[in-house]
Amino acid sequence: MKTISKLLHCLPLLGIAGGYSDARDRPDRPSAARTYNYFAFGSNMASSTMINLRNLSPLASTAAVLPAHKLRFNLPGAPLIEPSSASVEPSSGDGDVVHGVLFKLSEDDFATVCRTEGGSLCVCSSSMQRVTYTGDGGTAGASALRREMEGGQARGSSSVSAFYTQSRTQELERQDGHSTKPRLSECL
Repeated sequence: MKTISKLLHCLPLLGIAGGYSDARDRPDRPSAARTYNYFAFGSNMASSTMINLRNLSPLASTAAVLPAHKLRFNLPGAPLIEPSSASVEPSSGDGDVVHGVLFKLSEDDFATVCRTEGGSLCVCSSSMQRVTYTGDGGTAGASALRREMEGGQARGSSSVSAFYTQSRTQELERQDGHSTKPRLSECL
């Protein structure tokens, strides 16, 4: 099982993202280009959306499952056009999972996803299971977007301020081993 940890995440509203450097996996290539795992759910699962609509060139893709989460359509959208968008929420229910697609993206493509999908929210990693529906048992990084409620109402007037992220760690581990706090500019 391959575990990808110590990830940088810019969390798009329709997906979950995690970054890692190929150099970590290939010590013989310290100058390897940085790539990112992007866990897509909802409309971003379709490769045609990623390639044609988002104008991205995914390096690889595989089916993936985010355990202990539920798919929700609770992000405010545009009334009468698209009343809500998909998000995921942690769940304590046994067997709750969110099915999606794990795309491997270049640094430029990942920056595009962060810029166009609400990537002003940055978090660090947790874990998800990568599957091929015949079950390769591998794992990869992931994070979750949760709706923040105050008195039964979503907080704030915009979809970005109405939600917060929850992750297992608040620091990033860079390729050179130094830790740093996430900055919003890293996601834009």
